[in-house]
Amino acid sequence: MAPLKVQQDEDTHIGMLSSSFEKKVRPFLDLIDNLRAVGVEQDVALPTVAVIGDQSSGKSSVLESLSGVQLPRGNGIVTRCPLALKLKRCDSPWKCKIKYKTAEGPFEDDIMAPCDVGEAVLVAQRVIAGIQKEISQELITLEVASSSTPDLTLIDLPGIARVAVEGQPRDIEKKIKQLIMSYIEREETIILVAIPCNVDIATTEALSMAQQCDPQGERTLGVLTKPDLMDRGTETSAIRVLNNQSIALKKGYIMVKCRSQRDIERSMTLEDAIEAEQSFFETHSVFKNIEGKSTTQVLANRLTTELVGQINHLLPSLRQEVNRKYHETMEELNKLECGAPTENKSQIIFLNRLIMKYNSDIQSLALGECNRNFKENMMMYAKARHCFAKWLDIVKEQEKSWNDDLYNTVKKIMTQKTGRELPGFISYHVFENLARQHIAMLQHPALDILKEVADIVPAIADTLADDHFGFLPELAKSVKMALEELKEKLYEEAKTFIQKVFKMESQIYTQDVLYSNYLDNEESEEPEQPPKSSRNAVTPKKLPSLLGIFNGDGNSMKCQKDIEVMSKHLTAYVKIAQNRLCDHVPMVIRHHLLHEFSSQLQLELFLLLQDRDIEELVKEDPEFASHRKHLCAKAKRLEDARRILLAPFASIPSAD
Repeated sequence: MAPLKVQQDEDTHIGMLSSSFEKKVRPFLDLIDNLRAVGVEQDVALPTVAVIGDQSSGKSSVLESLSGVQLPRGNGIVTRCPLALKLKRCDSPWKCKIKYKTAEGPFEDDIMAPCDVGEAVLVAQRVIAGIQKEISQELITLEVASSSTPDLTLIDLPGIARVAVEGQPRDIEKKIKQLIMSYIEREETIILVAIPCNVDIATTEALSMAQQCDPQGERTLGVLTKPDLMDRGTETSAIRVLNNQSIALKKGYIMVKCRSQRDIERSMTLEDAIEAEQSFFETHSVFKNIEGKSTTQVLANRLTTELVGQINHLLPSLRQEVNRKYHETMEELNKLECGAPTENKSQIIFLNRLIMKYNSDIQSLALGECNRNFKENMMMYAKARHCFAKWLDIVKEQEKSWNDDLYNTVKKIMTQKTGRELPGFISYHVFENLARQHIAMLQHPALDILKEVADIVPAIADTLADDHFGFLPELAKSVKMALEELKEKLYEEAKTFIQKVFKMESQIYTQDVLYSNYLDNEESEEPEQPPKSSRNAVTPKKLPSLLGIFNGDGNSMKCQKDIEVMSKHLTAYVKIAQNRLCDHVPMVIRHHLLHEFSSQLQLELFLLLQDRDIEELVKEDPEFASHRKHLCAKAKRLEDARRILLAPFASIPSAD
């Protein structure tokens, strides 16, 4: 077919579709066209039309009739990739471009004539999905532009194959259905379901899938194809479907008669096909009475109305979605650092600024003076305080356990150590040993608390380093090494300090007045004694028992008094020592691992810049740079879309 003739044929066909575009709906279509022009469909779903159907249902023929573009035909699965047909109105002559991704990268090519479109699509499918009969989710895009082309996006999806044939994977049906669902489940998509007239509609898998995504049929339009293949006398079933008496859809059904494969082989043009379709419905004995529910022109008019109505309906939510994604993108973008400068002097200033900002956050977290909102798992000081509270619980538990067994412990030691001294003369050596024994039991738990805090601090600092320096891998690595070295240094200092504290505590000391006060408190807590007159009176009734003591239990009576005295002295002193340790251990840990860590870190990091090659430290992670570039482009698209979407609410008339 001559290119000029094909061009005239296409223009005539598209002219028929363009005639259905009224002035009141043009702004809506221009709006979507403008949104596509800025590329925002990468970020939000725009209203579009997806054509689905069972294998060999005539869906590609429907798409061809709507678009005027001749697509591949044949038996079996012909559409093996999603095909997005973007029709754009412009003042230039007919132009077509095909785009898809290859293993080498994005590919695009101009198609010189409409008759070359089908072969170009087949080549693209072979590149993407292979020469076998496999399918792919990769999208092939056809951009068609001419002065008479409407603004529509039509998507042709693979036909549903129930049984895998040679060369196809066994799960081909599952793969095709998953692909189709990924498109038709979008609220923005108008679903065109191609249903052959010569099959039972109840067995149509495509219609069943549309009902799953659109139970009320609010965005599903049924297209009855191949009416010329129905057996004579069975037309009544098709009429029932058209009248919504079989499986009801709110948008209903339209019957079309598209070019068959035989028509194409006979070189029937689109213009001739339109005339043949019109003649078929006008002269058919049954279908001549379904005016308004048949022909491609009616389908085109209906599709235009439905698409514009869909745009009108979705504009408010589309605007909200664009605004939401814009703010999310800007928030994410603001968290990312800008790329490093190229000049050496500027690079040093850039790194110094990063380090100062990082160290400021470390100091805020270490000192518990947060000047901005951090995640709960980043609150360094709060986590350290939790460890300090745990230390207090350990001390109290240890004290309780010690007190519960104190009497027996003192009794055992004093029984072993008491010599020739008379009752009341307690051994200071025994007192020291027992006090040291209890205090020494707390040293290991204290070092455990130190280790726990020592693990918390660098872990949080590392996470924060990823946040601040993640886009500069070498700098992040160097900072983490410096963090670990500083932590180890300060941990050893704190460990040595705590060991010295316990060594000093083994030298039993406190102020006399302080000790006396604690001892008085212990004595004041004793239960009241019976009246003095009662204690001094030795009744004849008690005399035998006293005599019994002197006859064999004298040492027991002697030790009991000494044990009580020793226990009071030990309890008083241990409380003093424990009170010191309850505060002193956390203070040592806090000083070294929080205060000194945050204080010395900045100097360590500045020294790092002097010892390392600046060029190496500012090398940016390629993925991070790509991500920032992606976010910048996305923010630009969404910002442009926000500006475009301001117009409809102010100037676009209602399409209702």
